[in-house]
Amino acid sequence: MRTRDWPIRSKLTALVVVPVTALLALWIFATTLTFGPALDLLSARTFRYDLGRPGDAVVAELQRERRLTVEQLAGTRALPALAEQRERTDRALTELRRRVTGEELRDAADASLQARIDQLVTALDALPAGRGFIDQRRLDRAGAFGLYNGMIGSAFQAFSATATLPEPELNQESRALTELGRSRELLAQADALLSGVVTAGRYAEGEHARLVQIIGNHRFLTEDAVADLPAAERAAYQRLTEQPAFARLRVMQDRLVAGDPRTVPSVDPAGWQASYDEVQQQLREYELDAADGLADRSVPNAIRIL
Repeated sequence: MRTRDWPIRSKLTALVVVPVTALLALWIFATTLTFGPALDLLSARTFRYDLGRPGDAVVAELQRERRLTVEQLAGTRALPALAEQRERTDRALTELRRRVTGEELRDAADASLQARIDQLVTALDALPAGRGFIDQRRLDRAGAFGLYNGMIGSAFQAFSATATLPEPELNQESRALTELGRSRELLAQADALLSGVVTAGRYAEGEHARLVQIIGNHRFLTEDAVADLPAAERAAYQRLTEQPAFARLRVMQDRLVAGDPRTVPSVDPAGWQASYDEVQQQLREYELDAADGLADRSVPNAIRIL
């Protein structure tokens, strides 16, 4: 039928429907462009509270367990504190497994993040067997050190895969905070290694060189990560590190680096432990607060996009 033969009503309907259809198509296209980034921003909170927070708790407990494990292997007796620490680690692991298998995180995670989470869970599954080898002294200090380093490293691999925010500034801050966590892990590695050396009364072969490398990597990674923080966060970090405990710890690190690997480390163990514990705790609180703030800021940004 030719359009000139259409009734007046049909012609008017056609005049209205065609533009409306075009507008609807345009709206669908625009919604598709904005809805994805908005969902990515909203997912940041899911990643933070279902992976980041419980994952950080697991890392902290594994770091404490690693230190006590290395100390026990350097000595001749079992440490009651290690058994207690293992219970705390197991509670943190139970919570992490519960959170990472939740529907909300699984729905929000892309294929890359899901693969990293699966790798983390697989790495953590090796802990009971590793503990058995440790208790039987079939692992030495270096072997146990590597076991815990690998599990903690898998956690940071998963954390890194959450830096997929559509806003470059937020993404850069997310990566910087993850790198700060890695640098703090290097500090914890130095503490664990030193604990074994002090208990044994000497460095094992290669331990001093490894300690020097860890301290150097810690300083480099810290400087690199801080440079990528927003100005306000960078200033807050600088103020934090001006506290006396940070200066004391750095002086002791310098002594360790310059020390003779054939002698006992030239630092007071109690002084090191007090300064290390204070620095580690304050750095962790800073990172947790900054990461929580980043996740919370993603919500209004998502609403603004929508």
